[in-house]
Amino acid sequence: MDWLKNLDKNIIFFLDNLRHESDEFRYKPVLYNQKISTQNLQLGFSCYALKINILLDRVGDFKDEYIVQWSEYLKSFQQIDTDEYPLNSFIDKAYVEILQKNKDSFLKSSVKNISNKLLDTNFKNYNLKLENYIRAETKQTISTLSELGIILDKKYIDFPNKEFEIEKFLNELNWKYPWSSGGQLAAISLFAKTQLSKENFIESKKYIESFLKTILDSKTGFYFQSSKELSFKEKINGSMKVFTALDWLEIGIHSPEKIIDNCLEKDPISEGCDIVDIVYVLYKCSNETDYKKEQIVDYLINLLDLIKGHYKQDQGGFSYYKNRSQNYYYDVNFSNSQNQSDIHGTLLMLWAIVMILKISNNEIFKCKVLKP
Repeated sequence: MDWLKNLDKNIIFFLDNLRHESDEFRYKPVLYNQKISTQNLQLGFSCYALKINILLDRVGDFKDEYIVQWSEYLKSFQQIDTDEYPLNSFIDKAYVEILQKNKDSFLKSSVKNISNKLLDTNFKNYNLKLENYIRAETKQTISTLSELGIILDKKYIDFPNKEFEIEKFLNELNWKYPWSSGGQLAAISLFAKTQLSKENFIESKKYIESFLKTILDSKTGFYFQSSKELSFKEKINGSMKVFTALDWLEIGIHSPEKIIDNCLEKDPISEGCDIVDIVYVLYKCSNETDYKKEQIVDYLINLLDLIKGHYKQDQGGFSYYKNRSQNYYYDVNFSNSQNQSDIHGTLLMLWAIVMILKISNNEIFKCKVLKP
């Protein structure tokens, strides 16, 4: 673990280099070769940067005025007075403009729709991509602000929160792909917790909790609906999203011991989301049971070598993939493949490291576990 000793300082150095000179709350996704057409993207990368500071437990060292300014910057993306977008949602309009320009032709969109019906693929058309983006970006911004203890004055309520709405919404999701569907579940769970009254939250929680039992696989403990055997990657990534929902809903994991057994039998894939997802799943399971706790700690500590392979010490950050950066933000390509650090990969790898340090009781640097 020696390579972790100055990691916090190096990551701060990396973040400082990503910050725009003209705006201290605006960050680039990569150091080099960002596409000119995407240089106006702001909201998502600013959330990533703030989350990295939260993971490094630096927010308490910030002046109150600085925290207020950063939160006001994020809140400036809220759609307060509009008929074009869901009321009080959070949207980076630069992203929407790029997505619109890259919109599929009618023919290409039709082919994808036919493929979804006949071949059981999971292609999304422009309208669904935009809807998912708005919900995901709103979730990310609200969750980031909630880490600062900020409660929105203007509530976002454009999500299913009544019994019929919740049942219809969740049943229409494709649970053969639990990563995508679980992300939608996590979003409405966070909204229910942070945007509804206590009484309405309890009602929504009851309906969501009832649905969760219908997608629980009794054999493995994972959450999905499929007659076919899903890949371990899809099960883990889907469970990570469902666990996020459970966390916001304050519901326990249904079969943590089964999930632990399944995880410990497999080797993780060396990609940003795959690494952090299995760490998060095991971390959350171990918070609910002492079952195979020592094996979990050993397994996660061994993952540090895999994570180290993504570290670019000269830059101070991590790459999403082992030898190249993340190049996409919600289907928008912001750079070409480069062997460099990126803000998304750095956030995910640091989050994984922080959870590993916490579960193994190592205090190499000051840190705090993030609630996604």
